[in-house]
Amino acid sequence: MSQNMLSSRAVLVSLVSCVLIVGGSLFYNWHIRRTAASIDLSDAFLPSTITSSQEETSGVLVSPHGFGLYPEIPTGATIAAFDEADSVEMELLLRVAVKKWNEGERFEGASITNGRVYLHYPNTLYVKQGVPLELPDGTVYHPIRQYRGAGDVDLTQEQVLHGEIPPGVNVVEMDAAGFDPYEVLDLPR
Repeated sequence: MSQNMLSSRAVLVSLVSCVLIVGGSLFYNWHIRRTAASIDLSDAFLPSTITSSQEETSGVLVSPHGFGLYPEIPTGATIAAFDEADSVEMELLLRVAVKKWNEGERFEGASITNGRVYLHYPNTLYVKQGVPLELPDGTVYHPIRQYRGAGDVDLTQEQVLHGEIPPGVNVVEMDAAGFDPYEVLDLPR
């Protein structure tokens, strides 16, 4: 019998606690909505220097990764627009692409691999060679382990395995190319 009393008291205390918590939350929500409608919260919590600088940059997106204002995409550039949802790597890639386009580089795309940005030029492949393979008949192949390019050069699986590059395609060693985005943009790591 005492066990039933204890459990019913525990249930009663739990119910009262829930009612108080929910009621308090609803009251707090009502209070915040009522007071927020009557004041501008940015004036209440921010110094005037910050609010005025925000007004000057309204409509301009700022990097969520601490890189400052997004640069303007140049007219005619084949560069995607900045998005606040971009990863750090994607934002660095886009910033390097904008800077290089503004410096006169003309390319068809860009990629980032192992922290290095590669600009994709027509008829150009960035190649990383694999370990040479020697067949029983003595033939040696230098397979391509990894490659990047503008998309105008397609390699077949056989060409990748044999390390064959079509004629007229510029080959750049991947390890010797690419840009370190922090160096190009003069950003601290």
